[in-house]
Amino acid sequence: MSVGAKRSSPTVVWAGLAAAVLAVVLCAGALTWAWQVDGDDDRLAANRSQAQQQAGPLVAQVFSFAPDTYAQDRERARSLVTDEFAEQYAASLDPAAVPDYSVSWTPIETGISDVGTDHAELVVSAEVAQTRTGTDPARFVKAVEVRLEKVGGDWKLARADEVL
Repeated sequence: MSVGAKRSSPTVVWAGLAAAVLAVVLCAGALTWAWQVDGDDDRLAANRSQAQQQAGPLVAQVFSFAPDTYAQDRERARSLVTDEFAEQYAASLDPAAVPDYSVSWTPIETGISDVGTDHAELVVSAEVAQTRTGTDPARFVKAVEVRLEKVGGDWKLARADEVL
């Protein structure tokens, strides 16, 4: 041992080692959190894009029908909505009550108000044409606030409230 050299006490060595281990654990935790947040951001961006592309066509398919294809139109509509929506709107999805007119929804624009990992809230505007046999279609614009939910990987209509 050389003259004047001091030895570190075991407490100082263990404290330094503990600080180093703590720093590594904190860095690993921060990296894991950042990776997960980045993954959630990617999923939200994908959901935002999918929901915006699919909301208008979903609304059009659920609310459009013709007398000669009414049963198929209602069957298709039931496949595009959640079970809760189907229960709530059972009368309008009933293929037994065939109307004497057709309704066609053509989406105009879709705006997103909220998106999550398994849902999206949007406003869809559409031109609606209601046609009775032998008459010109009555055309008007409607806007509906809708909630889409992911069910088995597919977007389904969970709620629709007319706002215009």
